[in-house]
Amino acid sequence: MDRQQDLKSSCAEVDKIIAQQLERIQQAQKELALLEQSLAKLASCCQYHHIKDCSILHTLKS
Repeated sequence: MDRQQDLKSSCAEVDKIIAQQLERIQQAQKELALLEQSLAKLASCCQYHHIKDCSILHTLKS
């Protein structure tokens, strides 16, 4: 019998799936926040207007 059709069955399995998805989202948010910080730092470090002097490219190469 399908769990969705068994109205008396436990929600524990559904709760577990939701908790796992929530953990994945929270981890992704942390990673995106770090990426945002890195990109903001790179964007603010460029003071030049020519590729040869571009501190963003120099930072990415190192």
